[in-house]
Amino acid sequence: MKRYLLLLGVCVVSFALGGPAPCAAHGRRAQAEAGIGAAEAVQIAKQRAARKYKRLDRYNVAVCDVGASWRVVFELKDPRSDGRGPEYTIMKNSGAVIHVEVAAHRLPPPRADAKKTGSPRQRSLSREEAIALAKEDALKTFGPLTELGVDACELIGAWYVAFYFKEPLTRGGPPLYIIDKKTGRIIENRFYA
Repeated sequence: MKRYLLLLGVCVVSFALGGPAPCAAHGRRAQAEAGIGAAEAVQIAKQRAARKYKRLDRYNVAVCDVGASWRVVFELKDPRSDGRGPEYTIMKNSGAVIHVEVAAHRLPPPRADAKKTGSPRQRSLSREEAIALAKEDALKTFGPLTELGVDACELIGAWYVAFYFKEPLTRGGPPLYIIDKKTGRIIENRFYA
């Protein structure tokens, strides 16, 4: 009993002084301080997605390292679609889902009556080429990229190029690009204020 009261007293004093409380949540706090890995981020995103999307087996799942967070992308596998699916941004330090949106992840297939223009690429765009294209466009639109890091994740038909602030406390959001592998065309670019 004395040990319990002593621990409770330490908990209250620590909390009163603004420190973390070493009580029941100690295990969860230690895990959060260590951060979550990519596999844990995918599990969190799948749990959230399962509430709205009944057939998760219809999606390809990719996880991108975006500085202080993970971006988990669900890309619809159906080749007749634009790959539209949800994206979850999950904080590495806490596992909290901080942003959810739905986006197209590849170009829609050409219509049967569409005229072919130009010659098709002989090979798919490499990761480095996708990053270079995104940097070139972001430099024009966003300005200097010196405070940003960048990562690219491979989807079925596109590269998901995400910029992130090297200093995670910066407000707003850096650019994000989805670039078609075959054409090098920017399918989507987003800038968060």
